[in-house]
Amino acid sequence: MFGDFGPELPNHVRFRVGPDVAIALGAHTKKPGPVMTGRDVELFVAQQQGDDMDAYEVLISAALIGDTAHFAREDEVEAAWAIVDPILRALPPPYEYVPGSWGPPQAESLLQGPCGWHNPGARPQDWTRSCARVAPG
Repeated sequence: MFGDFGPELPNHVRFRVGPDVAIALGAHTKKPGPVMTGRDVELFVAQQQGDDMDAYEVLISAALIGDTAHFAREDEVEAAWAIVDPILRALPPPYEYVPGSWGPPQAESLLQGPCGWHNPGARPQDWTRSCARVAPG
C-alpha cells in the first residue's frame, strides 16, 4: 500500500498472561494527510491489579467459614490422578532451562519466519520486537 515506504515490521497481536495481563494490537497505518506514508501504531490494554484478595486469602477465608466449594474431596483427587498420571508418565521429560530465561533452546524451533519470539520485557509496556526487515518480493 505504501510502496517503498512499507512497514518495517508486520502487523501483530501480542498477549501477556502473567503476572500482568496485557494485550497489544499493532498495525502499520496511513499518516493523516494527502501523502501516502505510513506509521506504526499500537493499541495496548493492560489489566491493573485490583484490591481483590490473593488466592491464598480466599482459600484461608473459605476454610475458616467451612466453605468447601474451593476444595476437592479425596475421591475426586484420586479419580483425576488415575486419568492424568498415565499420560504424564508416557510423555518425554520436559526440557530444563534457567528460571527467568526465555526457556530451552528447543523452543526457538516452534515459530518459524523472520519474527520468531518477542521479548515481553519486565513490564507489559516494555515489549520489544525483534523482526528482520523482509525484503520486497
